[in-house]
Amino acid sequence: MTEPLMTMREVAAVLHFSYGHFQRSRAAMIRDQGFPPAVINRRWSRAAVMAWIAARSTPAAPEPSKPSSAVLHGRAQLDMLRAA
Repeated sequence: MTEPLMTMREVAAVLHFSYGHFQRSRAAMIRDQGFPPAVINRRWSRAAVMAWIAARSTPAAPEPSKPSSAVLHGRAQLDMLRAA
């Protein structure tokens, strides 16, 4: 079985680009952003394109923030009031 391939128009559509924008941008995307190159005759591997999109769409996990001293002080006061 052969790997499913996407045309330039299909790739542009999944990227939410116009055909013209993708046509103009694809070389720079391949060079600068790691976009997968065409497999053959301006056809892209569907799996490679979707993996590239998924890798770029995954949000970075936020760093846990520490509560400020004012928040900690307020919590301590609430705890004292509850205990009273």
